[in-house]
Parts: sequence; structure tokens; C-alpha cells
Amino acid sequence: MIPEPATAYAALRRGEVDFLDGPTLDLLPTVADDPEIVIGEVWPIETYAVLRFNHLYPPFNNVKARQAVAHAVSQRDYMTASYGDPKYWRECYAFWICGSPNGTEVGSDDYRHPDLDRARALLRDSGYQGETVVLIAGSDIPAYRQMSLVTADLLKKIGMNVDLQMMDWGTVAARRAKKDPPSQGGWNLFHTSANGAQLASPLTSPSTITTCDGKNFVGWPCDQVEEDMRIKYIRESDPARQRALLEAMHARLWVSLPYVPLGQFKQPFVWRKNVTGVLKTNTLVYWNIEKT
Repeated sequence: MIPEPATAYAALRRGEVDFLDGPTLDLLPTVADDPEIVIGEVWPIETYAVLRFNHLYPPFNNVKARQAVAHAVSQRDYMTASYGDPKYWRECYAFWICGSPNGTEVGSDDYRHPDLDRARALLRDSGYQGETVVLIAGSDIPAYRQMSLVTADLLKKIGMNVDLQMMDWGTVAARRAKKDPPSQGGWNLFHTSANGAQLASPLTSPSTITTCDGKNFVGWPCDQVEEDMRIKYIRESDPARQRALLEAMHARLWVSLPYVPLGQFKQPFVWRKNVTGVLKTNTLVYWNIEKT
């Protein structure tokens, strides 16, 4: 592990390491003109960035508070701050990944343009009383740090009292699994991203499972209507009816909002020219690779 991105890039340039797994994008220009280094794509499906809510506690146990945040979001602002050059990212309002067979954006029209006044009105309607909102952030992952700074500023603009807590990603990953109240070591919000391959279907995406048993992915969204539709989708064999169910589910997700999609980006990987055989796969694998 080389936590400092600049140190990792320097080691690659000097030949001390051969391959950088998921490197930060802002330093790519430092190796772009190096004839001994390859900037390549590995994942054929883009990566998805999100803002995940904790549905167990106020204010985000109220759907209007979640909708308030979603109406305030500008994907362009998040992607620009976190991933820089537009050639590496795009806006996307599909919970099951733009560019995938399930990449519908049905139901997202009201959320494509930020509306802070509407966000403030929804927040008032939710009954929010100025409670502290705990945003935990992985400061050692530059994109997560930047997204968290954007969110902290955005929440303040719509009238929320924000406690931004920066920590290493390992601590975030452990803390987000806790169901303790936010004031007792829990949390309200965090940012993450994931390889789009696992999120590209209602069958495989943990992010859109909304069972009400508290055993689903962290944040524990509960929407039995959505979950019943998902089970029906799983059991449907007719492609046309299955597609109709998919779109109905997607529209429902934009109502219940288990999380807020923030856009998609291409995750380049970087290796030295003497490394060959890197496979284009949904999960990075280290076989078939040779070094001369």
C-alpha cells in the first residue's frame, strides 16, 4: 500500500512498482507523456459515485429530507470537483448504470436540474428541526474527500446543520456498518463508489435492495413496495413484462431514494510499458500478465 498518490505515481515513473490499481485521476497528466507508461481501461462498465443515506434516524428516515438533498444536487459539480477532466466522467441518472442493458433513467426528470428553493421547502416539510447531520468522509481517497466537501457546503445552503468528520476510509467502512444513533458514534451520510458491473442489475446490485429486515446494504433503506416489485421482476420470464417492471421499479427508486446517484466515471489503470496481457474484465485480475 502506498497511501500518498504522488508517491505512488513517482514510484511508477522510477520503475519501483509496475502497476497502479485505481489511481487518482488528478495526477494522470504527470505520466500522460511518459513513453514508458500506459494509461489503460480495464473495467468495461463505468464506475458509479453515490451519496448514501442512513434511513434509520432523522432526518433521512423521512423521504422528504432525502428528496430535498436530491433536488439540491448537481452531478456536474460533484464530478468536476472529484474527477476533473470531463473526458473521464458523465452525468447519469440510472440506478442500474448508464450504458448497461438496464440503464433506464425513467423517473429522474425532476432531479436533473438543481432547485435549492424546492430543496429548502421539502426540508421544512420533512419536519427537520436543525438536528446535527453527521457526514463521515474518507479523507485518504481524494474523490471521496472532494465529494464530501461539496456535500457539506450543499447541505448548509439548504439549511442543515452539518458535522463533517474526516477519517481514513478503513474507519469509514467500519463505522458505516454501525446502527448506533449518529450522536453516539453512528452516521447520517457518506460517499462511496463502486465498479458498475455489480450495480448493473436489480438481481445483483446490493444498493437497490430495500428489504425492511435491516439486513440489506448499509443505510438500510426500507421500501416494501420496491422490494415486492423486485421479487416480481426476478420471477417474471416474459422479457417485455420484465422490462416494464424494471422501469416501474426505477421510477419508484426516484421516489423513495435509497441514495442519490452522482454520476459515472471511467477508472483508468496505469502500468509500465513492459507489462503486457492486462485483461479487460469487470473485476481486475492479475493473471495473463507478463513482464519483460
